[in-house]
Amino acid sequence: FMDVDRCGIQLADVAQKDAWKNVTFGANCGAEPADLYAVAKAVSVAKKKAKPEAGDAAPPAAAGKALYASQVWDAARQLTWAKPGQGGDPGLAANWLENGKPAASAPDRLCDVLLPEAANTYTVGDATTYNVSARHLTIGRNAGLRSHQAIVHGNIWVQPGGRLLLTEAGLMLEGCNHSFLRDDNPWTTGADGHLVPPPAGMQLADLMVRKGYIGEPCTVEVLGTVHVQGSWVFYDPTVNNATGRYGASQFIIGTGATFTYGTWGTPGSPGGHGDLVLLSGSTFLRDHNGFQGPDDLRVDLSNHEWGASLHIQAGTPERPLSADAVLGLSAVEDDKHMSMLLRPRGDAVTLKVFSSDPTKARLVLRWHGQTSAGLTKRGGKPRLVLGLLGTYDLDGVHFDDIGPGGIRLSDPAAWKAWKHVSFGATCDGSGDALFSQAAAH
Repeated sequence: FMDVDRCGIQLADVAQKDAWKNVTFGANCGAEPADLYAVAKAVSVAKKKAKPEAGDAAPPAAAGKALYASQVWDAARQLTWAKPGQGGDPGLAANWLENGKPAASAPDRLCDVLLPEAANTYTVGDATTYNVSARHLTIGRNAGLRSHQAIVHGNIWVQPGGRLLLTEAGLMLEGCNHSFLRDDNPWTTGADGHLVPPPAGMQLADLMVRKGYIGEPCTVEVLGTVHVQGSWVFYDPTVNNATGRYGASQFIIGTGATFTYGTWGTPGSPGGHGDLVLLSGSTFLRDHNGFQGPDDLRVDLSNHEWGASLHIQAGTPERPLSADAVLGLSAVEDDKHMSMLLRPRGDAVTLKVFSSDPTKARLVLRWHGQTSAGLTKRGGKPRLVLGLLGTYDLDGVHFDDIGPGGIRLSDPAAWKAWKHVSFGATCDGSGDALFSQAAAH
């Protein structure tokens, strides 16, 4: 095979490839051989299972129109840790049960993996030599999985008291499907405004999300509270570089969920793209002030670096906002910094709000509230600078922490055509005073 991209070889039964002989792949294929295969859309639904099994976390009852709730999965090996309450080597088949019987082999990328709850705390794996690969991963109360890196193609559910410890290379989410990333162990806010981790939950050094393929956009939905200590990258291979529209895959912050990240984050590595979607009551923010880009213009959240094509949505047409969604941004440190910069991508609008009641359920843009040594407060207050280039038709947006001229538009008067726009008490005034002419970036 040559010129084959990720998920480009679609089979009714992916396992049949194991019986093929003398199969080779050219250097110009777009992924590792194992990642070139996917289940063909023509596969009968009757062959799929509907009930969750080990590692296939059941979606919450209030999932509504979440795409992950309608995703069906082919039958797969279900591996359960055989010694709840005891640690061990997850690379040994002897430590696993498959459908209640001793497993013939250790977990692989096509397996569903369950670490069951136990009366006492136990940890499986190590951070130096073990790498997790699974389809679904579920970690129960008092169970812990430690790994150098994890690559998961389906759902992840860390239940209350469970631990996923990826403090070296972090977590990579891949696949051609709709899945969720769920952590039921909430973080708290310390006296200095920074987030304090719980004794359990996910500890992620970094997060790389790569979902979908040409013509088949996919989604990952964050549930609960997910914090990434380092970098966050959402790479959508389905999107056209110039217009940002083949489809596109979405990184969704679910209803009432919180997603935070540490050092830096972008919705694209070179050539990467995607939609960031905030649902009702959700929060997306950085855990400290941070910027990236050239020295003459450093930005917190943008679609101008590395060719990234970021589109931000608050709500969707199918799941409109019923409560505020919060986008928390870094406060600027000097005139060479911006909190957010969105540029036009073809005919696609890069900032949208879908609300059931735009007077009460809005997109809220504010300072993330995390103090840091590098934060310079203008006039004694943290201030955001937002660059919104292109044309926007916003209905239901609220601004906090904006100084004079801090919202920069291609046409400073264009905001008057927006609907249900409000300004908080932390802004320096309201209306025209907060808008200015954007420079050409």
